[in-house]
Amino acid sequence: MPFNSSNREYEILSDGELATILSYFQPEYVIDIVNNSLRNIYRPYGTNMTNLVLSYEMNFNSKLEQFPDASEEINLARTSAYNTIISTICNYFNIMINTENGADLYTVAYYLYEFFISNFTQNLISFFSTFIVNEKVNLVNYFINNGELKKSSISPYAKRILADQNLGLLISNMDIILPGLIGYDFTINDIISYTYGRNTDIAILLNNTVLDRGNFYKAFFCKYIADPTTFPTVVTMVRLDIQQKSDIIKIDLNKNEEDMEDDEDASSI
Repeated sequence: MPFNSSNREYEILSDGELATILSYFQPEYVIDIVNNSLRNIYRPYGTNMTNLVLSYEMNFNSKLEQFPDASEEINLARTSAYNTIISTICNYFNIMINTENGADLYTVAYYLYEFFISNFTQNLISFFSTFIVNEKVNLVNYFINNGELKKSSISPYAKRILADQNLGLLISNMDIILPGLIGYDFTINDIISYTYGRNTDIAILLNNTVLDRGNFYKAFFCKYIADPTTFPTVVTMVRLDIQQKSDIIKIDLNKNEEDMEDDEDASSI
């Protein structure tokens, strides 16, 4: 009898503990966490946010090991949590999800959270810097032909550190280039492809999953260029990212500009 009594008390404690744990995955609680993250997606110079979906998955797996008899209840909570995360992201960014692409729920939720929340600022900067690097010649010609840029407007700093003078010109005039890109029409698929690489597994998954119901580029990327409080940090971060993606000339910082020009003339002979 004492043995049965102890067993019963343990079951009550376990059931109570599980119920308390699963209450943290109720839709209202999940929505509140995601919305709080969405309010802080622009994080200049900061670390990326933790992927909530990954944290949840680790938690669910741990509870499945701890409470194997409650696997159905735990899996229902898992499905509900991921569906709530997906729908909250979709509502905020005005996108839809293609449910017929064959991807499992966890994978879709994970990469949506990764792209739209955890790495939002990094993806914003990476998109602009990758596009500018890839389209440097066309961009230089476009802005020069429109009278917005002069070849002579390259800064001494950019001229000295960048092997590619087209990039040097664009970096020197980033305060002109980025606002000029607001008029471009990029689809969300363009953004994903430029960010991850067109034929990467992540890009293929997201491009087969995400459907834009509005204009993601105008609403969520251009806003940080148009906003005077965020524009300076975007300019700086894009410049730095372009420098990391381009060839850097190793220079002797003790040389003056005339010495550098002599070196360039000598290398061209």
